Amino acid sequence: MKKGFTLVELLGVMVILSVIVSISFPTVIGVIKEKKQKSEEYEFEMIENAVKLYTKDNPNALDKDCILISKLQKGKYLKSVKTTKQYIKKDGNGYKLVDNCQ
Repeated sequence: MKKGFTLVELLGVMVILSVIVSISFPTVIGVIKEKKQKSEEYEFEMIENAVKLYTKDNPNALDKDCILISKLQKGKYLKSVKTTKQYIKKDGNGYKLVDNCQ
């Protein structure tokens, strides 16, 4: 008698694995998106806190309603960020990240 698995048994295992993957894949993708969004929110909070500290030390910094993020980094208010935006701009009661200060 030969030892091993038959083709039908192997196909059955493959079907079961494909069902498990198809069920769990959307969940995993959703978790990844959620974690990325949370990470961006925390980064924005760090930038906001750095702006608050920077403007406390430099009261005239927001005369133009905009601060260059690299100024925050050079002034040791902020270490590093993943954002591609270059400026943080005063927007009503809060701030927003922008590409240019106009």
